[in-house]
Amino acid sequence: MSNSFKDSRGESVVIIGAGPAGLATAASLKRLGIEFALFDRSGEVGGAFRQMPRGMKLLSPRRFVNLPHLSYPGKENYPGIPDYEIYLREYAARFDLVPERQEISDIKKTRNGFEICTASLQTIECRYIVVATGMFANPVWPEIPGLAPQNRNCKPPSILHARDWKIGDVLRGQRVLIIGAGISGVSIAEECALAGARAVISRRSGHSRLVPQRLLGVDILHWFRPTEFLPRSLFGNLCERGVHPPAYDNGYRTFVANGQIDEQYDVKQIDGRKITFVNGHCEEVDMIVAATGYRCEVPFLPPEIKRAAAGHPLAADSESTDWPGLFLVGTSCARRIDSEFLRGIASDAVHVARRIQSRLRKS
Repeated sequence: MSNSFKDSRGESVVIIGAGPAGLATAASLKRLGIEFALFDRSGEVGGAFRQMPRGMKLLSPRRFVNLPHLSYPGKENYPGIPDYEIYLREYAARFDLVPERQEISDIKKTRNGFEICTASLQTIECRYIVVATGMFANPVWPEIPGLAPQNRNCKPPSILHARDWKIGDVLRGQRVLIIGAGISGVSIAEECALAGARAVISRRSGHSRLVPQRLLGVDILHWFRPTEFLPRSLFGNLCERGVHPPAYDNGYRTFVANGQIDEQYDVKQIDGRKITFVNGHCEEVDMIVAATGYRCEVPFLPPEIKRAAAGHPLAADSESTDWPGLFLVGTSCARRIDSEFLRGIASDAVHVARRIQSRLRKS
């Protein structure tokens, strides 16, 4: 069966994005015998995993990163990014998922579903849409006087976002300012310390809130996982702001105690190499890394679709609260508080496919 849509019957499903969320949804639909179109603006599978720093590892242990109907084959406890990208390509090959290169410019609601307009001026009508575009393409830059991300990688100092971080870019003895002390910021600070560089990490409180990656010999996610099945209504404010798990301590506190990582407050001003913090302290640095996260942006959806404060469209049971038939997979709190993570994507994709199947049977 090909990845095609059926204009004549109006029963088509269009999936936008060929990263883990799009692939998981496509495989789940195919297993149910439902035809679909799989679009991706690059025309390739993998999504953000094609762009992530090669030295990174997933923070979730292996048993939490499986997509539906095909387990991750590796044996390492925390899969590396290159290995997981290979898994995604093998996943696509197993289910014969070949994305069509299409960039979506606009979506309109119609009497029988939706009308999709592409950048290549094509118009496609469909019954259901699954948005699975992720956030990695939309890095958030902090608003700090003197910070000019448009001049990043120009020295002095070089400026980059955490998504472009490569451990080989930092040298022993260099001073690196890391703005943000979430998972990425703490991890980069630890890598700098291991490389013999001095990391200065900036956050509002001046001190990082950390949890151990393993507790009693088991990954910390094992202990928190049951809470992710609680009703989403219990996490209203968290879902509105976006889910931000705590950073893991893989040597961070020891590096702080040894003076290899220096914790500071917010940055007030950047003047070339000179960094001034809100408490008046000053530092000179060789590199600036903005570890300030990502924002969900879906510009092809009209402004009347309600969004949370964090930017993601509001959804209930993985379906837009404004446009029935528009589903979201891989979006923060689309169904549960784990919806944006691989473990949530795996279950949400199957759930959405079954919901679409049920509606098609009734139509």
